[in-house]
Amino acid sequence: MQIDSQVFARRRQVFMDKMDGGVAIFPAGRVSSRNSDVDYEFRQESDFFYLTGFEEADAVLMMEPNSENPVTFFVQ
Repeated sequence: MQIDSQVFARRRQVFMDKMDGGVAIFPAGRVSSRNSDVDYEFRQESDFFYLTGFEEADAVLMMEPNSENPVTFFVQ
């Protein structure tokens, strides 16, 4: 099921509207090794996915509502 990207944008805006200044940082999930040649099945961090819908590992969401660029994604 694909969720419209505007849903995630609204969620981020609602969160930032409740912030009293400052910066919020949400790291994405990481790939974890099960043993030397097999990884566990990847699962995204729930808060990160709720705000972004992004399903890749090792990303970061930074929200700073009082900034010129209030939402920044850092991805590989």
